[in-house]
Amino acid sequence: MKQIKGILADIDGTLYFKGSPIPGAIEAVEKLRKKDIKLLFFTNTDSKSPRTMFNTLIEYGFSIKEREIFTPIIALKEFLAECPDKKIYLVTTEEVKEEFQMFRQIKGSEVPDFVIIGDFHDKWDVNRLNIAFKYVIKHKAKLLGTQGNKYYLDQFRTAGNPSVGVENGFIFKYRNWLMQGEDGHDRLKAENDQFAFDLQLESTQPVVNHGNEGIISLGFAGSSYYYSRTRMKVTGTLKVDGTTELVEGISWFDHQWGNFTSIKLSWDWFSLQLDNGVDLMIYQLRDKQGKPVNYAATVSKKGETEILGNTEFVLTPGQNWVSDKTGNSYPVTWNLKIPKKKIDIKIQGIIKNSEFDAKLTTFLTYWEGAVKVEGSHTGRGFMELNGYGPESK
Repeated sequence: MKQIKGILADIDGTLYFKGSPIPGAIEAVEKLRKKDIKLLFFTNTDSKSPRTMFNTLIEYGFSIKEREIFTPIIALKEFLAECPDKKIYLVTTEEVKEEFQMFRQIKGSEVPDFVIIGDFHDKWDVNRLNIAFKYVIKHKAKLLGTQGNKYYLDQFRTAGNPSVGVENGFIFKYRNWLMQGEDGHDRLKAENDQFAFDLQLESTQPVVNHGNEGIISLGFAGSSYYYSRTRMKVTGTLKVDGTTELVEGISWFDHQWGNFTSIKLSWDWFSLQLDNGVDLMIYQLRDKQGKPVNYAATVSKKGETEILGNTEFVLTPGQNWVSDKTGNSYPVTWNLKIPKKKIDIKIQGIIKNSEFDAKLTTFLTYWEGAVKVEGSHTGRGFMELNGYGPESK
């Protein structure tokens, strides 16, 4: 075995979690130092300065040198140091803005060469974004982002019924949005200032009915019909930040309807496509006091479907992510065990900051986003978490 000369380690979730050092982390760093192993600690946190990150670790008791910490802010400063004559426009927190005082920030009517956008939760302002993108689009300034993962969303309330009556299909058209489908052949189209897509979907698997032949109980909140097309082939175009690409992939289609009131419930919901061809849907429905209403799972593969009860699987929450906007704390990692299927997997949110403020449309604020699957099986999927904030009680 080759001797280890250096180690790269994440900070949040590896050294500390939710304001406290992870047990054994301080001792582990000390042992590595005694072995003369070089250390570099990195984070994608872009709302705090590197000095703040360093001071936090020192307060927790870690023996770490400031030069051993690497953040997106440091990377940006190193890049800008190579072009000192360039002017910048910052959309960041005030703390991070102080890190760039040595560079040329625009004044008055000046136009920047670079627009830098980071997490600026304490000063969120749509006008600042409009100004930033005017520089990028109209004046051709280059956009520098502190994080690669982006989460786009849009919503609006419809005026009346946007559907067109068709038999054995659906057509929902409103403004420049379109949802149209029939017998497993669908089209999705939408456009706004940030993104646009025009996608064709084709079902590759038989329909999966959930619950009791397609009907699931929501307890005192009612009941609903519910089916899924778990693997739909996707082709089409996707436009983000002015760039259009041809795309293809696999999607998951859900259709749920009935006489029920969702705002009476909280839930954890997962749709997972495993690489071995198995598709899983797991839902844990609770009342507002946290009492279970209906915990169940659906396991399907190539037309064979099995419904599992709450005693046949164990779903355990792991690491939490706390929203800077609402203070809601969401479990963005989970462990799922289905002993009879020899499934023991970790489900992890890909973009932690995937909170969706849907009060305009569904009167809820919840977490929903893409996940990756690791463990006994690998795969990908989608997760929705509702009921993790005081307004949900």
